[in-house]
Amino acid sequence: MNYAEYPDDAENTDKSGYAERIRIYRKALKEGESFTDDVPSLDALEDLIEYALENFMFKESLELCRKLFELDPYSVDSIQKLSYVLLNLGRFNEALRVLNKALLVYPLDSDLMLQKAIAVGQLGKPRKAIRMIDEILKFSPGHPEAIFNKGLLLETTGKYKDAAEVFALLQDTESFEKDCLHEMAYCYHNLKEYDKALEFYNKTLNIEPFDHYLWYNCGVVHYQKEQYYKAIECFDMALSIKEDFFMAHHNKGNTYASLGRLNEAVDAYNEALKYRENDIDTIYNLASVFGDRGQYQKAIENFDLVISKNRRHYKAYFGRGVCYDALENFDKALDDYNTAIYLNHRNPELWYAKADLLYNIEKPHAALFCYHKAVELEPKNVDCWYDLGYTLFELDKLSEAQQAFMKIIELAPDWSEGYYSLSKVFAKQNLIDNAAYYLQNAFLLDPEKEEDFRAEFPEIVDNKDLKPLMKAIESQIRFRAKF
Repeated sequence: MNYAEYPDDAENTDKSGYAERIRIYRKALKEGESFTDDVPSLDALEDLIEYALENFMFKESLELCRKLFELDPYSVDSIQKLSYVLLNLGRFNEALRVLNKALLVYPLDSDLMLQKAIAVGQLGKPRKAIRMIDEILKFSPGHPEAIFNKGLLLETTGKYKDAAEVFALLQDTESFEKDCLHEMAYCYHNLKEYDKALEFYNKTLNIEPFDHYLWYNCGVVHYQKEQYYKAIECFDMALSIKEDFFMAHHNKGNTYASLGRLNEAVDAYNEALKYRENDIDTIYNLASVFGDRGQYQKAIENFDLVISKNRRHYKAYFGRGVCYDALENFDKALDDYNTAIYLNHRNPELWYAKADLLYNIEKPHAALFCYHKAVELEPKNVDCWYDLGYTLFELDKLSEAQQAFMKIIELAPDWSEGYYSLSKVFAKQNLIDNAAYYLQNAFLLDPEKEEDFRAEFPEIVDNKDLKPLMKAIESQIRFRAKF
């Protein structure tokens, strides 16, 4: 979070050697020396503090600010400087104590009230902080720092629409234009109003065209809009400004992976790992790409590395299990699926993968339990319902298979497989009329199913009582094919 900017009151003087003087004076103050030649006068102390704040030397300026406050405890300037430094060092409780004492003396000082609101917000009470800023704005309605910080606090509460409206009040001001445009882009990004987000990112880039974070954020928005080539262009722009920008390399890899350009994805992930070699997400994504390329052993090695760094990374166990499954190392695959399920038993994909493996190693009864768990967790997964129904059908659990295939028809009424499979259930029970009814729907949706059914159930095709129906179906198929 950005804090209210401290006013720049420093005189335009030669400041060469200030950093060294700060080092010397800090040492003198720490050693408890009184004012001697080694410790600055009050005016020199103020000049050094101004220099430190201008250069964001918050840690270096703390002892100097404490000394200034000690020498002049009732000065608004010394109070504001000390509290500002404490805020930027994340020492919010200390800042709050200083500000509370100061506000007893200066209860209506808007700058001190604003700094207190910032401290309260950083201590996990953003709504209270917003109310405090609203009080400031009652008697100082045009206070730009208060308005800007209200926007930041609204962001922390997830009220991005309200925050964007607040930032809009300052977007034409010289001091806050860039920051407000950037924050508005961030708000619309979080609201998933991607076109507006890009509009404000681009406006910010017109002011600061060499900001690598802005180019990166534009790339992320284009990625989320599935405009992958534009996203890559933005990531490349960010990297041309800052070559070692890890997140741009990482997301460039994600974008290439989404395009199916797996070789480029590998290159981008490897480039990212040059700058953050132990990043788990990058290693995991690299492993996944190796798996997609069929380089299962390389994928396994990278999944191993992820697991060595995070024993509870269920996705890595699952990914490694998929690789072992593809290599027909079913025991290891099953171990990994079981571990992944232990770590995240609410994930239907894990149960589905385990079910398929159990079915493939001829353990259909064990597979049934897993298929049931998968559809329980993801009741609209048509493929899983089909595999469940097919397994039930093979095990002669025809009533349950019928329910599974009926569910497929409910979820995917335009998919011929549900009707066709249900007709097979009825045919197996010798319920010829029911079988023929669902056959009709299957054939109309997919005429090629007729040939499959003739091979599987000739007794229905040759049944004299069903000849007229079969002919009617064939006529409808020909009619559809013609038109």
